[in-house]
Amino acid sequence: MKTASALRAIPFLCCLLGVLAVASACSTLAPIVQSPNDDRQYDHFVLENGLSVVLISDSSADKAAAALTVFSGSFSDPPGRLGLAHFLEHMLFLGTEKYPKPDEYQAFIAGHGGTHNAYTAGDHTNFFFDVQPAYFEEALDRFAQFFIAPTFDAAYVDREKNAVNSEYQLYFKDDDRREQHVDMIAMNPDHPGSRFGIGSLETLAGDVRSDLVRFYQTHYSANRMALVVLGPQSLDQLRTWAQQKFSAIPKRETAPALRFPSLYAPGTLPERLTFQTIKDVRELNFTFPVPSPDPYYREKPGEYIANLLGHEGEGSLHQFLKARGWIESLTAEAGRVDSTNGAISVSFELTQAGAQHTVEITAALFDEIDLIKRKGIEQWRYDEQARVADLAFRFQEKQSPIATVYRLAPELRLYPAQDVLVAPYLMSKFDEGLIKRYLAALRPDNVLIEVANPDVKGVATEPWFKVPYALERIDAPPHADIVGAAVSLPQPNPFLPSRLELIGRFDDTPTLAVDDPGLQLWLARDTSFGTPRANLFLELNIEGGIATEDDAVNANLYARLVADQLNTFTYPAQLAGLDYGISAAGPGFKLSISGFNDKQAVLLARVLAAFSQLKVDDSRLALYKAEFKRELDNFVTERPFEQAYSALTFLLPVNAWPPAVLARRIDAVTPDTLSGWAKARLSRIDVTGLLHGNADASAAQAIGEAVRGALPLAAFPPFEPRIIAPHALLRHRLDIANDNAALVLYVQGREPSFQERARYGLAAQILAAPYFNDLRTEQQLGYAVFTTPALIRRTPGIAFVVQSPVAGPAALVDASLRFLSAYRSTAAQMSDEEFATQRQSLATKLTERDKNLAARGARLWSDLDLGFTTFDSHQQIANAALGIDKASFLKFYDELLERIAKERLIVYSPGRFDGAAPPGADIGDIEGFKHSVTPIQSPVGTPAARPRATARTVP
Repeated sequence: MKTASALRAIPFLCCLLGVLAVASACSTLAPIVQSPNDDRQYDHFVLENGLSVVLISDSSADKAAAALTVFSGSFSDPPGRLGLAHFLEHMLFLGTEKYPKPDEYQAFIAGHGGTHNAYTAGDHTNFFFDVQPAYFEEALDRFAQFFIAPTFDAAYVDREKNAVNSEYQLYFKDDDRREQHVDMIAMNPDHPGSRFGIGSLETLAGDVRSDLVRFYQTHYSANRMALVVLGPQSLDQLRTWAQQKFSAIPKRETAPALRFPSLYAPGTLPERLTFQTIKDVRELNFTFPVPSPDPYYREKPGEYIANLLGHEGEGSLHQFLKARGWIESLTAEAGRVDSTNGAISVSFELTQAGAQHTVEITAALFDEIDLIKRKGIEQWRYDEQARVADLAFRFQEKQSPIATVYRLAPELRLYPAQDVLVAPYLMSKFDEGLIKRYLAALRPDNVLIEVANPDVKGVATEPWFKVPYALERIDAPPHADIVGAAVSLPQPNPFLPSRLELIGRFDDTPTLAVDDPGLQLWLARDTSFGTPRANLFLELNIEGGIATEDDAVNANLYARLVADQLNTFTYPAQLAGLDYGISAAGPGFKLSISGFNDKQAVLLARVLAAFSQLKVDDSRLALYKAEFKRELDNFVTERPFEQAYSALTFLLPVNAWPPAVLARRIDAVTPDTLSGWAKARLSRIDVTGLLHGNADASAAQAIGEAVRGALPLAAFPPFEPRIIAPHALLRHRLDIANDNAALVLYVQGREPSFQERARYGLAAQILAAPYFNDLRTEQQLGYAVFTTPALIRRTPGIAFVVQSPVAGPAALVDASLRFLSAYRSTAAQMSDEEFATQRQSLATKLTERDKNLAARGARLWSDLDLGFTTFDSHQQIANAALGIDKASFLKFYDELLERIAKERLIVYSPGRFDGAAPPGADIGDIEGFKHSVTPIQSPVGTPAARPRATARTVP
């Protein structure tokens, strides 16, 4: 869902990136309200230095995590040092007095199975990490030093300016960032959110270290911070560590808390802001300033209004405008900007036709607002929304440790600590007067209207992202009743669950519950997460799979038309916590239903009927052809490193094609040809499925009956895509309209086995931190630098990825090869203990407990989709990793270097660098390339068309 434009104007800047023990007294506060389904233990207290601390003990956690939020961010940048808060966030990772090495923290976290990150927002900066529990105390000690004694090493101050500037350049042609910054033009110039906050070589020029230290001493004070610590250790142990590690954070005399002026200068609204996009998108956005929602988190007046405006069910504004072919989507949201200001936004993605009807769309929106003002403020509607929220909290499932701490730490500035868990779900008081007060702000004379499309020329240029725009004062939009009786308020939601009992059974491994010709349905009964929810996954295989470009285009359009037909029926189900999805995939189609299991049978029957009985409508097909083509064409505007890495997914599978190839096939599709394709290709369907969660054998049998009754089932082996093996030095050039160069250096494993996946996974685990440190921190070649396992279906590999504003692809290849060659001696010198730690870190990551029903369902389905009917592929890879000793790893590393020298694929974009291309033979025509090479052989027992499962054995 889109955020309000005022919120978009305040970017979150995400960065890729000890003291003596003391017995400090602290005060314990009110107990934290938690979900009845939450078995974690919580405590909250404040250290003597003023640091607010929340402890979470989770005996089942296989990762420990912590987050520290500083309640200061880019809003506090000095006017002459824009981006200083963000720059400071970067610098804290680069050495402290106790741990001076610039990569020490990152290497420790990565080497012990963890991850780390940080971001800078307008009013806070958030730092967070996770790690294996056995190393949590040591990690906390390193982490705490960021806020006690950073060194701000002058050498890295100068270097890290380049990293910040590279981050700025990384997003230079990103439409979301461009939109954020052009939104700032309309904001009150006295509001700090109207200022550039990323930072650049220009804003950080000269001797910035003294400003950095001054900012740190002015804003980084313990009493303006919050810490959340989560681990399997007891609360007493976590409390001791929090006291020992963080009591030394100084409590300083800090700058007074910011006071925020109104979001838009008095007398400026209504205004229209038009600006140019890079992507072929057309948007019409309305932002209404409202009071900050901070005092009203129990009532949520803004959310109540946004839920009505954004409804997509029968009689909705969305249905009215979609039926006319004017919009592709409608989203509405109420959000917080700062402690004074909030915003309610309504955003439309327009069709080309809709771009010619913005006056009518504007009138229809205000008709809907008037309808809500007249008839929409009702107790039963509020109670229904409150019930949905209460069900979500009552049956709340765990997030991962890092996601938990990442979310909670900044929210301690918004809510009393005892409400920090429940606050986002609370709707405990229907206040008609308060809702009316918020609705009163949704007026034609109190709105910023934004019109965005690629054709805008503009009369001015935004200074940081060079966005052409025009901002003008307008008369209040004229009001005319355009919708009449065609738009109505939502009826009571029929999908709210009423049966919430649990079956009380847990199956370690799925079993075949239905095994018929053309239909296999596996069942895993699972109430271990305490929720009356279930996941249903169905793979609707068509004979021969999606084997051609025309198959891919037709299948994608067919899935979109099915979803379109279902939208008004399924939207209330989605609101009630019951979701579905349908998409085209290699073997055919994937259909999923997830959420409260009570009404899943009703939803499944309707979805299957829509899929099997679709009548192709000319006007709807035209709408989705245009939408699909625009999405494919817009691929070329993604960030260079993302395009380069994504290219692996259409270069290596035989039945995959670049977006541009698919886009050229769309115009030829007509209602008759699509109907003909469906008649021919959907006449025989083989279904493989998984039902997982609060469901039993009778539910599985009922699903089987529904599938048999709706689909023409036939038994045949599901299609398995084949993967090309690069057996030479190959390269593929992407010509991306971006000054940054991009490189993906890819090496493929020799066989799709668990042992090979373990070897490549361990290599990526060991190389990730030093590769990042060498190319990013030391050489400053770019902001986006990473190493990743590159698994394509069953085929393992490894990829080295860089996007650079300062070096071309050939130089990036040279830097990568130099690093990999030099690291051979480092690997050889690694102690047996350090190697064992790296090995165990990989195994721990692979075997982490599933955090919730959705995560477990996705894991089980992934295994079934790949034919692993023991459902333990992660465990088998972990076992293989634990069997690798240092000598065998060094032998593998030598083989890896040899493959990099002789058998690799480089995908690159030159950016502004016209120098030599990386060495290798050009792939050139992709289709010709695919026909000229032999796909990698399938593993023993796994033919290209995988057989239907007959036993629980892994190939």
